[in-house]
Amino acid sequence: AADRRRVLLRLSADGLDVYGRIAPLALDYEERLIADLTPEERDALVLLIDRLTDMAARTEI
Repeated sequence: AADRRRVLLRLSADGLDVYGRIAPLALDYEERLIADLTPEERDALVLLIDRLTDMAARTEI
């Protein structure tokens, strides 16, 4: 049987503050990274990232 245990995590007030400062920077960096990709290349990238995410979820470390 699959292990169905789950843990709910929440950011502390300090963690939320850090997230609020870092998230916009990360989104800006991501946009700059993919700015020169064509729409087709962006679609391919999303598909590959989704596939890798699925594979990682099924792979034990």
